[in-house]
Amino acid sequence: ASYSKDLSGRGLAFTWSQSGINPLLQDLIDRVNTAKAGRLVITAASIVMLPNADYTLQVTATNFLGAASTSSITFTIKGAGEAPTMSIVGGQQQDFKIADGIRVSSQLLAKSVCAGKQVRVRTWHCCQCCC
Repeated sequence: ASYSKDLSGRGLAFTWSQSGINPLLQDLIDRVNTAKAGRLVITAASIVMLPNADYTLQVTATNFLGAASTSSITFTIKGAGEAPTMSIVGGQQQDFKIADGIRVSSQLLAKSVCAGKQVRVRTWHCCQCCC
């Protein structure tokens, strides 16, 4: 929005707002409006601090004659869910012969992974020469 111009080539003034009141988001909006910036940037550090919810931001562009137009965007923040469940394959106690090498692998429960996401399965191997 910051590079937008009216039909005569003059710059536009921008005012940001939100539907609802989230103090963190409002602080970002207030800083952008005070600086008269045309861009509202929400950093990753700020996003993780916002609670899970639907958010709607509006930006109003006003030309030098006072004519204005508003546009909005809605986004949703959803929680990360549960962390994937990992377990070491085998019993709680394992006996190894170092001469045979040591092999450890993990198992991932598919239901603990977000739909559509891939997870790498790791295998660690140690032989006598490098342990």
